[in-house]
Amino acid sequence: MTFGKYPDVSLSLARNRHADSRTLLAAGVDPMALRKAEKSAEQVADQNSFTTIADQWFEHWKHGKSPRHVDSTRRRLNSNILSTLGARQITDIEAPDVLAMVRVSRLAVFVI
Repeated sequence: MTFGKYPDVSLSLARNRHADSRTLLAAGVDPMALRKAEKSAEQVADQNSFTTIADQWFEHWKHGKSPRHVDSTRRRLNSNILSTLGARQITDIEAPDVLAMVRVSRLAVFVI
């Protein structure tokens, strides 16, 4: 198990991480399996962010549209929607969040 490269990870930090791993092992938890599970959870969270879903939608939606309309929609998406909801998980967004986003950005109509 590695704890990082020197000099990015100091010797004292590596010792602390080692001690934490030994504590986990003593408690019956495999620190490598835990690290892999956390990394996998981060990847799933990235894949389910509103930004990722919006980008997938936009790539599908833009085919057959005029370049001017595509550019306009992308700018409005970035400035009005992704700036507010982009980092959030798609499962965490509810109707009141969307309503607040519309009110804050003074977005009258945005048809997706």
